[in-house]
This record gives sequence, structure tokens and C-alpha cells, in this order.
Amino acid sequence: MLGWRVLSNLVELMPHDPESLRLAAYRLQDAGLEAQAVPLLRRIRELAPDQPQSFRPSFWRCRHRRRLKEALGLLAHVVDSPWPGRFADIGLIALAEHNDLRTRCAGGTADGVAAELQQPLPLGLRVLLRWDLDSTDIDLHVTDPNGETVYYGHRLGYRGGQISRDFTAGFGPEEFVLRDPKPGAYKVEVNYYGSGLARLSRGAGVNVALQTGFGTPGMKQQSISLRLLEQSGRVAVGGFTVAADGRLELAR
Repeated sequence: MLGWRVLSNLVELMPHDPESLRLAAYRLQDAGLEAQAVPLLRRIRELAPDQPQSFRPSFWRCRHRRRLKEALGLLAHVVDSPWPGRFADIGLIALAEHNDLRTRCAGGTADGVAAELQQPLPLGLRVLLRWDLDSTDIDLHVTDPNGETVYYGHRLGYRGGQISRDFTAGFGPEEFVLRDPKPGAYKVEVNYYGSGLARLSRGAGVNVALQTGFGTPGMKQQSISLRLLEQSGRVAVGGFTVAADGRLELAR
């Protein structure tokens, strides 16, 4: 109840600040209150239409047909729109999410996306990192069972793991993908590298989604949220374990 009052006060005090609304919306999502988060996310799109992250929907479940249609339309908008260079690769990430959602959800259509781009890419492992501060650089690191770490300075691993281009100016997402994971343990870490914000900040809110079976009807996800302070070093947030028989489990 106290947390709900704090978020309500934040929205009332700063109704025209997209970063504050984004913070509140993300916390509501973390608490499973998606219905309460949706109006805030729509308001963010009105206030910050120049940021593609404002159009990446939060509702990835299939049970709400109306929200599913809205989510697919928002992702198609991110795919087809030109964005500033600081948001490099956002269209590719949104395209993968559009195809995944359409593949998993009955009744999902591909309106707004060219037919030749409607090709889901099944992935054994996928990690998605996002954060809630602009002008901020937070990095994703994934280490495989051989001890090889894929990150912005080493984007392609020996076993095929790959990470998207580095988002150094805010929000993310940064994405790690691996189609056929080998047996063993995979460690996921994040590093709050730095911020160019002129104002004092008490850290950044970070969300990491650990996904298996992305691009298939059997996709599973575990979402982890935490708050990081600048220059806190690499912080372990979760991982995956792949058994010798190919069974794959999410592990915190």
C-alpha cells in the first residue's frame, strides 16, 4: 500500500515528466499491475514521441486481444520509423519482438510489417536489458560455460552468442541472443557504466528479462528488477542452466 501511494504521488507531482512516469510504469509492471501501467505508458508516448522506447509495449501476454493488437502496432511503428543514431538497432530488436508475439499469440496479425520481414527466429536463450534514465550507459554482459563473456567490447562469442550494439545514451534495450546453447551455466551481469545527466540521480532502475524459447509458442520468461548506483561494477542478476539432455532452466 505504501509503495502504491509513493507511485501515485510521483505521478501527481510530475505528470509531464516522461522519466518519472516511466519509473512509475515500470514499477507497476514489476508488481504485476499491468492495467494500471498502461495509461502511464500511453501518456509517455504523448510526451516523448521522439524516443522509440516510448513505443515498445509492456504487455507481452496473449490473453488480451485488444492489447495484443495495440502491441503489434506499436512494434511495427518502431520497426518502420527513422530514429536518431543513438537508438541504433532498436528497429531490429522491435522486429524480432513483433515476430515473436505474432507467432505465440493466436489472432496476432502482421499489419504494418513487410511480408519479407515476417520471419520468426527461434532462440534458445535471449536476454533483454532496459533502464529508466536518459543519457545513461548501462551494459549487458553474458558469460557462457567456457568462461567467454559477450559484451559491447566483444559482441560475438565463439559459440554463436551475440549482443546488440551498445546503447550509451539511455533506456536500452540491449539484447543478447543465442540460438543453440551448449550445456552448462550462463551468467548474466549488468554494469552501470556512467551517466551524462546534469542532475543528481540516486541510481537507475534496471530490468533484465531472461527468456527461453523466444520466437516459439513455448517461450518462457523471468523478469528481474533492481536499482544500480553509478560505477558499481558488474552485478550478477541471473542466468540459465542447460542440462546435458538439452533441458533449459532459468536460474537466479
